[in-house]
Amino acid sequence: MGRCIEFTVKIDPVAKGRPRFFCRGRLIGTYTPAKTRMFEGELLDHCRRNKLIPTTPLEGPVVVDVTFFLKSKHTGWAFRKPDLDNLVKTLDAFNGYFWKDDAQIVSLHASKLYDAVEGGIYFKASEIE
Repeated sequence: MGRCIEFTVKIDPVAKGRPRFFCRGRLIGTYTPAKTRMFEGELLDHCRRNKLIPTTPLEGPVVVDVTFFLKSKHTGWAFRKPDLDNLVKTLDAFNGYFWKDDAQIVSLHASKLYDAVEGGIYFKASEIE
């Protein structure tokens, strides 16, 4: 294995919202919902403040392990909304910071659990040599 980045952040995870479409005259386009942009920005700001972002992004194939902890009165597996695949999509915010592009991810293990204390994200990215 090559370089490895591993950390846990105590931020309530937010699933990536569906792209929104707009039409202004002849201009047609899409945009990311504000809630998603705010969460991704907060996540990156937290990583910057705590010096979690590597000086250079991982360059080779990357294996990612991520667990999302959803604040709830329950504990155990989180089998209700938000959808796990939409939580994983928020990792797009790491493009250019932790890896050059998320296309480098060759293996991904993701899970979501309820946590009665606080929400958070456990993240580990390992570069394969």
